[in-house]
Amino acid sequence: MAGVTWDRGGFYYVKRVPRRFAHVDARSQVRICLHTDSRREAEIRAARLAEELHAQWRALGAGEARDACAHYDALRDLARAQGFTYRPAAEIVEIESLRDILDRLKDLAGEDWLAPEPVINARIGAVEKPPMTLTEALAEFLACTTDPTRGKSALQIKRWQQPRARAVRNFVELVGDLELAASSAATP
Repeated sequence: MAGVTWDRGGFYYVKRVPRRFAHVDARSQVRICLHTDSRREAEIRAARLAEELHAQWRALGAGEARDACAHYDALRDLARAQGFTYRPAAEIVEIESLRDILDRLKDLAGEDWLAPEPVINARIGAVEKPPMTLTEALAEFLACTTDPTRGKSALQIKRWQQPRARAVRNFVELVGDLELAASSAATP
């Protein structure tokens, strides 16, 4: 596997920091000891480490972008790469056992170090799922609604979608792209 090198009696994972993440990770190269002398075990650990590292970079990049949905998705992917299901903090406390909560907190801090902020946020569920907006709801609706368009040509599907998209676009132009929960509130 690329990125696995032998040095000083053990295998290391070596990876150049991609250009698109250079603004969130000052290192030019990542070099992490895999704590094994078995090539096979090193490749397994390196694959897991590569997935976790990319998820961490995406979370850092999404946090910089201030895009709530991208940030949430990146934290969810980071938690998954570390072997956890991403849940908001309130849900973790409500659903998970004390042992599961302690597993989440394990390895986040040591005597003289602290895990990166995105890793901590992914484990403790620091970000709530962003509410769906009307335009996102329309996109989800069109993606999930296949029965009325089954067997239709591309032009027929487009004509079926147009009035729905136009209605949402006109509404958004008038009142803004509201959160779905806010737009369904009854008006006096």
